Amino acid sequence: MAAEVQAQAHEQELYLLNKRDEEESARLDEQHEFIVKVTGGSPINESIPRENLFAVADVGTGTGIWLRDVSELLKREEASAAEKRPRYYRGFDVSPDQFPSDADAGARNIHFSVQNILEPFPDKHRNRYDLVNVRLMVVALREVDYRAVVANLVTLLKVNVARHDYGSLAHPQPEIGQRWVLQIVRAMVTVLLLCSGGASDEEVARRETEGMIGELEGLFANGVLPDVRCGVVVGQKGQ
Repeated sequence: MAAEVQAQAHEQELYLLNKRDEEESARLDEQHEFIVKVTGGSPINESIPRENLFAVADVGTGTGIWLRDVSELLKREEASAAEKRPRYYRGFDVSPDQFPSDADAGARNIHFSVQNILEPFPDKHRNRYDLVNVRLMVVALREVDYRAVVANLVTLLKVNVARHDYGSLAHPQPEIGQRWVLQIVRAMVTVLLLCSGGASDEEVARRETEGMIGELEGLFANGVLPDVRCGVVVGQKGQ
């Protein structure tokens, strides 16, 4: 693993959900599995041709689990491919705290870099990647920063014909949906209340969040099913 730590990376902290212990890593990994299940069963959307994916990036990579699954998927498909070329995987995150060990990442040719996505990516990563994955960043950033972040992300992609696609699936297995909704509420609502001004301080925000979780658990116990929808937006960089 090549964890390239930029100067003052921790002082540039922007990720609002900044809990990065083992419990949060486990939650992120479980969340990944859930998202894959409800968006078709593959870490790569079916509308994306996979035969020419030789450089893949994941932004907000966390534990790197998406890159791990993608590397395993492409390795399985490589056996029947006419063209065999080395593949390169790179995960970016604002903190290295959840990156996997060097041995685990190196065995899969996965590399990691610390990167504040409000800042331009280094030149060596520009126009380099065939696929860039970004998930759930909307809840980790301020709305005022969306435009700058998207502009920085686009620089990672190689040029291709622009296209867009969208897909969603509602009502996964009830127990999976219920567990995921509770995890998301517990992880995100406290932060959102603070950022939106809906709570005066962290203690109040956490108390309101736990109250919401209690109400949800009561609804689930009475047979209410969460309508869980995960959307996938696919786009390619235009000329």
